Amino acid sequence: MESGSPNPRETPEELARQLLLCLEREEEALRTAAEAEILAAARDQEALLTRLAAWQPPPEGGYGGGTAAQAIPAGLRRRLAVQAARNRALLEAALETIQDFLHLLAAPGPGTYEPQGRLTTGGGGSLVHRRV
Repeated sequence: MESGSPNPRETPEELARQLLLCLEREEEALRTAAEAEILAAARDQEALLTRLAAWQPPPEGGYGGGTAAQAIPAGLRRRLAVQAARNRALLEAALETIQDFLHLLAAPGPGTYEPQGRLTTGGGGSLVHRRV
């Protein structure tokens, strides 16, 4: 995907279609944990959004002086919103899984010694336990 300055011939609808393809690529990368592709999709999204933000209607008109968002058909805007929400849900689920796993790896909290000299921990769902 090319970044740089906006092409005056690019329409907001074309940019939005490219953004939708990029979001779909990102979804696939999230599902397969393809880190390099996730990062590439993020860079491409940033470039596309920058070009959309910089878009100006051509001087000869044809867009009624509206904004780029107004020049994108409502159905395409909905598809973009649905895809972005789907990707956000995947990211939130992945982060939640990572946090749960990190919690399992955490060392157990401080414990107390029993009369037999064994250390009893304060509980917790840790996978890693130290022996004393």
